[in-house]
Amino acid sequence: MNKYAKMKEVANRETEFRNEQAALHEKHKDIDQNKVIVEKSMAVKHTYSFIKSVCRTIVGVLFILLAAIGVITLIYPELRTGLISILSTIYNEISSMV
Repeated sequence: MNKYAKMKEVANRETEFRNEQAALHEKHKDIDQNKVIVEKSMAVKHTYSFIKSVCRTIVGVLFILLAAIGVITLIYPELRTGLISILSTIYNEISSMV
């Protein structure tokens, strides 16, 4: 290893840090120049958006499945008569409660 390799590495890291801070100060102009800006990862936000998109996908698939079941029920006569009898029973139960 070179005699000054460690010093060169430290100097390179410091230069990289200063360049990064300059870029961050350009991005966040309302923060003083003598303060160090640390950007934290948005892991919680990304996890929340991932869970939200997974839930939307699951709800979409369930909606499509229920719509397909409804269409199939309306197409076939024996299923349609069963559906009509169940719906009339539900209507009678609700009307008796009110």
